[in-house]
Amino acid sequence: MAIYVFCDTCKTSSRINTTECSKCGRPFGYAKKYRVIVSNREKRRTEVVGNLSIAREVEAAIKADLVRDEYDIADHKTSEIITLDLFFEKQFLPWAKQMKNHGMRTITAMALS
Repeated sequence: MAIYVFCDTCKTSSRINTTECSKCGRPFGYAKKYRVIVSNREKRRTEVVGNLSIAREVEAAIKADLVRDEYDIADHKTSEIITLDLFFEKQFLPWAKQMKNHGMRTITAMALS
């Protein structure tokens, strides 16, 4: 789990605090690119980004993705969003009709006895 400076010329990685490529000697200057490498057991992911703060965010996101895959953590999303109209039609109206009929039977039974 590391962040390196990425050389566009020779496609190698160097430590963050270096000012030139260790292989080809090209100076990095201000337009640095960063390579994020995250490995977890048998899985390894690599991304190249243009900013150190973004590289740190990408590293955290990749770590989270690898942990989700390792422990089979799903994105806990509901399959259907229940709106008030949907609840009213599917839950409340059938219940109200059933209670209305049940109430009428009770009143009728009490009147006949």
